[in-house]
Amino acid sequence: MAHGPSSYLLPIVVSLLFVGGFLLLVLSQTRQQRAVWSAFAARREWDFTASGRTSNVMEIQGLHQGHQVSLLTERRGSGRSSYAVTVLRVDLRDAVPRQLSLSSEDRPFHVIEGKEGQARDAALQQGLLQEPRVRRHLLELGQTYLRYSIEVRLLEAEHRGIPKTVEALEAVVAPALELVDALDAAAHGSGERRA
Repeated sequence: MAHGPSSYLLPIVVSLLFVGGFLLLVLSQTRQQRAVWSAFAARREWDFTASGRTSNVMEIQGLHQGHQVSLLTERRGSGRSSYAVTVLRVDLRDAVPRQLSLSSEDRPFHVIEGKEGQARDAALQQGLLQEPRVRRHLLELGQTYLRYSIEVRLLEAEHRGIPKTVEALEAVVAPALELVDALDAAAHGSGERRA
């Protein structure tokens, strides 16, 4: 049985149509996600940037109550086990003591001793972690984020996946920003500035 040129072309054409359709789908989803992130940034009067045509490398930067905020996408793992995360970083400035070190891997409210030998309980002695509002929002961080940490006055929280709606982005950002507000209130409520 003789095979004509059309019998070889059909699988090639079908493959090209499949690949083309897949690329259009990826581009459409990327545009949609970028539009959502851009709308979220505009709502808060923050800056939005994206790179690559088909990748979801996006970043939002701005200020919340004077604190520098960065929200970006990153990839974790490699190969088939890789996944996307949304990382939120907030500069806590003087809202927390310099030696405060908290992490979702630590016991709740455990303060790690600093390299210079500062008191382990510096934040506890200052009453920072005793504030009910701060404690409530720290517990909420553990329930909201894959992992979080406060190191050298930087709060970093990681959410698995990339939020696809403005409301989902708000839900990812809100617990951390509420903690920042609580820390500010605790740090400055007594008129003290953190060293």
